[in-house]
Amino acid sequence: MKTLLATLALLIALLPTTAGAQTPDADTRPHMRTVERAGWTIEYSSTWFEATKDGQTVSMDDFLYRDSMDCMEWTESGKLLSIVGTVVTFEWSMYAYCGGAHGWADTKFISIDLSRAGKAVTPADLFGKKTVQTALERSPEWKQSRNEGGVYQCVLLHEDNTIGGPFAFHRLDDNAVAVRIGVGEHLSEACRGTLVEVELYLPVPDKLAADLRRADEEGTLMEDLYEPVEGC
Repeated sequence: MKTLLATLALLIALLPTTAGAQTPDADTRPHMRTVERAGWTIEYSSTWFEATKDGQTVSMDDFLYRDSMDCMEWTESGKLLSIVGTVVTFEWSMYAYCGGAHGWADTKFISIDLSRAGKAVTPADLFGKKTVQTALERSPEWKQSRNEGGVYQCVLLHEDNTIGGPFAFHRLDDNAVAVRIGVGEHLSEACRGTLVEVELYLPVPDKLAADLRRADEEGTLMEDLYEPVEGC
């Protein structure tokens, strides 16, 4: 018995101690990067961002529901799409089952302007309505939808959710910028969660030229940030 107790004591002594060990923060987000835009410090990863300036804070968390409804199942996530100047865009997706025959799913773009306290911003705000209308009429998705009663791949396209919808800056192309407008106004429950991206080529306005060049150099356009799900 003494031999057994001595052996156990030795084994316990050899175990690594956890006294004083630092427990990793549960909210730690890996692969964080930082950019400075118009006085805002923006920390971001592929799935999250937080911007701070003079005591103000705006983050992706401000726009997530975080199970604000009484549901049996709830998941939601975000994907950062672009940062240009003070305009930040991310994709938000959710699924909930709150009872009944089936669940509820939604996917959409959210575009905000940090300089306007995180308020929504649209292509028309930055490029002008007429410019966006002209580009929209040349869009293959828009043209096809006109032949299908305004529908493209199970989603309804109209001026309010395109010209006035959320968008991301995808890439620079000579003197133009390709933007992706995210439209998720589906027509039936069978299409729930469907998101269509309508791509427009728009001339770069002088007020955005420097911000777009910087975003291109720093890798904060959608073509660099977006990480699609494998197989999609």
